[in-house]
Amino acid sequence: MSSTEVERFPENDEEMRQAILPNNRMESILIVDDEIMIIRIMEKFLGDYGFKIISAQGGKEGLNRFKKTPTELVILDIGMSGTIGSKLYKQLKQVSPQTKVLFISGNPLEFSEIDNPEINATCFLAKPFSRLELLNQVLFILNKSELSSNFHADSAQ
Repeated sequence: MSSTEVERFPENDEEMRQAILPNNRMESILIVDDEIMIIRIMEKFLGDYGFKIISAQGGKEGLNRFKKTPTELVILDIGMSGTIGSKLYKQLKQVSPQTKVLFISGNPLEFSEIDNPEINATCFLAKPFSRLELLNQVLFILNKSELSSNFHADSAQ
């Protein structure tokens, strides 16, 4: 972009979808959480932006679905009952080491259980979070940080 060009923000939802996923490129996301309402909200919102969504209620189901269909991104609740987040993370990485993971939790202290030095705070989102925060994190993790930094709060609301 030259110094005389003015960057134009998407004017509507369809333009934003095209900016996020140009050329009908559908990136897949697996959502793993034990709260069905959280899953449904993320499915609807991210699906509306053109992402292919697979969901699982709980760690065991999540790992089984991931083994059948590895995705570019996993949104993983690390505080699910009956599941140890760090163990599930390691199992996912054994199946597909290049898959990116966004950890979510209602208790930010749970993030400390993930003992991998490659993981940093940009891979974590504390509940409750807004749709804009979720979209920005997803875009950032999928190496679209140049897009996520351009969206303002009104765009995703």
